[in-house]
Amino acid sequence: MDLLSLVRSTALECNVIESEDEIASTAGQRGDILRVINWVIAAWRELQTSRRTWRFMRSRFSVDTVSGTKRYAPADCTDTITSSAIDAFRNWFVDNPSNPPKMYLTSGGIGSQYYVEFVSWDDFQAMFEIGTISTGQPQNVSVDPQNNLVFWPTPNAIYTFTGDYHRGEQVFVAGTDDATEPLGLPSMFHWSIIYDAMRKYASAESADEILYRCDNEGAALKKDLLRDQSPRFKEGSPMA
Repeated sequence: MDLLSLVRSTALECNVIESEDEIASTAGQRGDILRVINWVIAAWRELQTSRRTWRFMRSRFSVDTVSGTKRYAPADCTDTITSSAIDAFRNWFVDNPSNPPKMYLTSGGIGSQYYVEFVSWDDFQAMFEIGTISTGQPQNVSVDPQNNLVFWPTPNAIYTFTGDYHRGEQVFVAGTDDATEPLGLPSMFHWSIIYDAMRKYASAESADEILYRCDNEGAALKKDLLRDQSPRFKEGSPMA
């Protein structure tokens, strides 16, 4: 469902409109319809920020290093799913020992790919940011307080680094994003946004019957969302 569909469904469920045709666009709206639009936009933003590790907000990235440059900001990297520069960023996901980030000499091709070990920033500084700066094939990566990726040794050529990151929230804009769908969220969970928006309406209007639906139908769907889109936990080995 795109933004316009989410708004129409919310307005119908809250008895703000009687037919979807009453909302042709989210642009230039007033009164109750404008409030519904704002509630839908807020519900989607709040859903995305309610957890830092939603699976639907996880994506892949790559960056080509520059010889002699060891720091790279999110905007320097490319989201390999959208094939565009990262423009909404939350945090890197390059510290997973079960799935380390990878790197290869670009001129050598992906066949020369190898794993890069993540080192926490404090340890990285203590071990590598002292004395003469070393250059060579990067073996370690860290994340500084400004969310830059930092490599050691400093790359001595063009290397391609790949890994995962979590996107920042997508913010809908009324009148601009009518045909835009919630990025990454499986369609089966789009109604979670509607129920959360309905809850905002019910609280503002003291509509107990709508709040009751949110507490039942909406809560059940939210549980499914948590089960499906929370990180997968890997079972450890038996303790003997």
